[in-house]
Amino acid sequence: MMGKRAQVSMEYLAIIMFFLLVSVPIFTYFYISGPEKEYAASITQAEKVANEIIDNSRLINSQGYGTKITRTIVIPKYVETINFTGNYVVITLNNNDKISQVMRKGSVKFNNTVIDVYGGISYTLKYENTVDGVQVSAPVYEVEVDE
Repeated sequence: MMGKRAQVSMEYLAIIMFFLLVSVPIFTYFYISGPEKEYAASITQAEKVANEIIDNSRLINSQGYGTKITRTIVIPKYVETINFTGNYVVITLNNNDKISQVMRKGSVKFNNTVIDVYGGISYTLKYENTVDGVQVSAPVYEVEVDE
């Protein structure tokens, strides 16, 4: 009887060891590669944001001087700045000193502007068609609180 219990215990341990040998490397891989994949996804989202900004700028540019619109966009995680210079929109991402830039060229001339942003939240961007080009800004709205 003692031999049968020992055999069952050894089979149980063998099954547990096999499960650990298979699962630990899989979980380790996903734990290590998760942040890299998230950063790559943020870069792809930043490309879409840059394209959206260019599309909105082209729209405002076609409407004539003095035209203004606002559009709300979601800034991807890790984004630090959005730079407008010449015909380019440059979005800078930073993840633990790993800096990447997404650069898109449009047909519209921008006023030289740098907007500091916090990634992962939405911003309302104001587009204004001026004589010097399209001015893109992130206006700060003040909310009055009743006392």
